[in-house]
Amino acid sequence: MVIDNHRPVYIIAEAGINHGGDMRVAAEMVRIAAAAGANAVKFQSFTASGLAHDSLAADQHAFFSKYELGRREHAELNELCRSEGIDFLSTPFDTDMLALLEELHVPAYKVASCDLTSLPFIAAIASRRKPMYISTGMGSMDEVWRAYETAIEHGCPQVVMLQCTTQYPTPYPQVNLRSMLAISDEVGCDVGFSDHSIGNWCCFAAVGMGASVIEKHFCLDKSVAGPDIPGSCSPEELTDLVQGIRAIEQAMGRRVKQMQESEEQIAGIARRSAFYACDLGAGHVLCEQDLKFLRPGTGLAPQAAMQLLGRELRMSVRSGAQVKSADFHLLEGEAGSEPAEHALQRDVLGADA
Repeated sequence: MVIDNHRPVYIIAEAGINHGGDMRVAAEMVRIAAAAGANAVKFQSFTASGLAHDSLAADQHAFFSKYELGRREHAELNELCRSEGIDFLSTPFDTDMLALLEELHVPAYKVASCDLTSLPFIAAIASRRKPMYISTGMGSMDEVWRAYETAIEHGCPQVVMLQCTTQYPTPYPQVNLRSMLAISDEVGCDVGFSDHSIGNWCCFAAVGMGASVIEKHFCLDKSVAGPDIPGSCSPEELTDLVQGIRAIEQAMGRRVKQMQESEEQIAGIARRSAFYACDLGAGHVLCEQDLKFLRPGTGLAPQAAMQLLGRELRMSVRSGAQVKSADFHLLEGEAGSEPAEHALQRDVLGADA
């Protein structure tokens, strides 16, 4: 897997712990993510004992234990992803889980915001020499720098730093998408967005700002209780997210301003060209009041017609007739040829054809 700004945005459907420890739900989430068109579905790999100290209350350990996925579950989900044509990803929270994911040949690794400052762990992940994307929730720019440098120094071939706010759901004023640009400018790395806000709008904005990776939590049922559910999207919203991102990618275009193919025929209808505003006799010297500029734009454009001001008509013309450079006497030195700008005007808009 290679992520860059010249390829389609890599969309990660974050299952996280929204499966509630139920493998049937987890498997259905894989199928939903694949059907929506996401590039990857991501889970979280941890054990309660490997995540939290014994000093935490027993109910906290029970909470984490509920969402654990064992070796067998990881293997089954990995195989299901392969059959569904979607990448299997998971965030490791300790080195044992990192080793398990390595055995499953995951294509990339994710570092959670809580481990942005866990530099030894980042180094261990980076040593696997696979792409990494690192969430930056709760982080400062200095911490982002240190995490990025650690990953690069320990062999990671590509690091994508994800703007993230560790709040579920994230209020819009706290999303701070512009910090994604600050990371790109200061660190000089690829950037993306891990979204915890409600709806897809922030993801769409991030794509327009240059995100190469989008990560969004989703769930099967938004009425079910869970810590990540409030900021998660439904299966239908996940489909809308993917379709919206793909549409935005097409709409982004190139940093060149030019007439589009679809506009070429319209230009001849929608633009204006020069017409005579009144009857004029031969020998009349053209002035601005003699002209009006109307659709269609198949004749001389206004700027080209204005070049004829002060010239003498060599024939009578009727009101409403389209202005042509051939209606006028040539200026001295034109040697019987039409001025270059008029010839260009004819070539572009089909005037006098």
